[in-house]
Amino acid sequence: MEKKKLKELQNKLLDMKNDILEDVASENKRFEEEKEVESYAEEYDLANSILENNLRENLEENDYKLLKQIEKALNRIDDGTYEVCEVCGKEIELERLTMIPYATKCARCAKKKE
Repeated sequence: MEKKKLKELQNKLLDMKNDILEDVASENKRFEEEKEVESYAEEYDLANSILENNLRENLEENDYKLLKQIEKALNRIDDGTYEVCEVCGKEIELERLTMIPYATKCARCAKKKE
């Protein structure tokens, strides 16, 4: 794959990741605004704990899975295996990666599962 096209797909993945994280940040901000803290000293640790626990809860299950797939794809770009099907080892079609930039299987292997 051309470096230019790979960079475009990487940027698309990063944009998708940022959109999801912005949604989470927005939800966390809303949560913080609604939460009244009576004693900052006593509840600081509790608030941090609640925010960390709510990160996963604030992400809808599909968004959480998508975020993990995006992170996996970005790691595959970094290690040079982005275009390689994890099942058969053949190249994932450019058209497929353009439509689903976090795809880990070629079209043929993806259809086998269906």
